[in-house]
Amino acid sequence: MNDYQKAESMKYAVVVFLSMFLCCQSAHTKEVEENNFVELTISYEFGEVLAPAGYTNIYVIWLESAASFIQNLKICQSLVKGGLTNTALPFWNMNKRSKSSVSEINAVTSATQKNCSFSVTAMLPDTLEKFTVFVETDRSFEPNDWFKDQPAILYAVDINLDDSTMAYTLNPVGWTPDEATENVIPNTPKGVLQKEMRYITNKKSGSSFGETDARSLTSMVKSINVSINKKAYKKLPVRKINDSSGRLVIHDQNRLVLQNFTKGSVALLSGRTSHQLNSSAYQFCIGKEKPLMHE
Repeated sequence: MNDYQKAESMKYAVVVFLSMFLCCQSAHTKEVEENNFVELTISYEFGEVLAPAGYTNIYVIWLESAASFIQNLKICQSLVKGGLTNTALPFWNMNKRSKSSVSEINAVTSATQKNCSFSVTAMLPDTLEKFTVFVETDRSFEPNDWFKDQPAILYAVDINLDDSTMAYTLNPVGWTPDEATENVIPNTPKGVLQKEMRYITNKKSGSSFGETDARSLTSMVKSINVSINKKAYKKLPVRKINDSSGRLVIHDQNRLVLQNFTKGSVALLSGRTSHQLNSSAYQFCIGKEKPLMHE
């Protein structure tokens, strides 16, 4: 092969190499996807303290779809750690708690914010179009005409992300007896949601309902609101994961994404638990609810 043929052969090889390189780059670019997410903020505004004793409110917040998808968003520590008499927040405790893993519950459990206002923010995939936000709350020894200690109240609101509505308000939808209050009203067994709210909101008049009662446990909650903020993210593929002494350093396309990311169980939006890290858009740090994505 003469010099001319060698030069032509070299040119051909370079062209083939560049074509393959550009093809790979093109394929790699397709991995960068845009994902739509919804930022959900639940604002709990505390109302009045009715009883003179300084008892602490307890609460649990979760969401649920018609397909029985359940995701706990916030659980006060006193509910999980124990020390409360009888079954606290019996609707969640007796009907929903068993559907969540212990690790998933622990991931969203935090110190009880006592008799005060607070907010909770979570990121949801927009594939979850219709769901209900629930808040169950109680405060011990708040009596009325019907109960020596009014049972826990359940608040709820249905959300449809296909609508243009960006703000919702939760309303009381029922109360749930526990060991201390079951069958105080006939045929109201423990753990079964009761929808007649006048046993909470109204005084007794003979054997029926009287005027509105200022002692209603609903006075403990001034309002519970939900705001919706739709966002778009670009998901970048994870290219390199360095595992060192139980810590992870994660890179995408030679750029540092996260470091000191604790290796271990990761709570996912699906309510499941993952023991491996990958480039999934549903990847969350334990208790932090921070996805591996860039805005």
